[in-house]
Amino acid sequence: MKLIGLTVGIVLLLTLYVGVAYGHRNGCHSNHSCDSDSGSYTCGDLRNCSYCKDNQYCEHGFPSNHSDTYQKKQTSQTITSSKMLKENESRTCDTSLWEHVYHPKRLQVLQECKTVSGIIESIKSEKDGDLHIRLKLDSQYVNLLTTANHVHQRGDMVLEPICQKKVTQKDAVSSCVSFDRRLVIPPVGSHVRVVGSYVLDLEHGSWAEIHPVTSFQKIS
Repeated sequence: MKLIGLTVGIVLLLTLYVGVAYGHRNGCHSNHSCDSDSGSYTCGDLRNCSYCKDNQYCEHGFPSNHSDTYQKKQTSQTITSSKMLKENESRTCDTSLWEHVYHPKRLQVLQECKTVSGIIESIKSEKDGDLHIRLKLDSQYVNLLTTANHVHQRGDMVLEPICQKKVTQKDAVSSCVSFDRRLVIPPVGSHVRVVGSYVLDLEHGSWAEIHPVTSFQKIS
């Protein structure tokens, strides 16, 4: 009896070895048509179902229609989410502000609407009626800066709320005509969240700005 049991055990081991070896030899792992030894993929996820049990990708050894439906649904959801994100982001910026930007051609728009946060380090008035605010960015936004920001703006992002002060520059007067939107600007030292267009000022070494600014939100 012991001899028979040993013989049966050896036969089972040989059968298992041959099955695994066959799976590797015929390429079923490379095309995902048999179960993964390590769980690194799901059998049939590449629409090869030769040795797969029925699952979300396979039925009776063939690709199932459900897998096509699932893939299309996932793709559709991804596209929809991306569109909604872009639409929501674009709605947070007031595009009408561009009608009052002085000499807009000097600004290269990198992103029509961008949110950043940081600490206000200085605020000063410009002759064109805009405010020039330096914002020490929170760490996750530092990559938005250019060399010019580091050289000329002490490593800060420039914020430009437009037409907030009296215009004393003659060729800029027309830009602020009929502008009546005043922003509440938090004081120096405030931690704020700012929304506006992310641009490069080509007349000032291409430093990065949020210009025009749509809104401020004081965080602390």
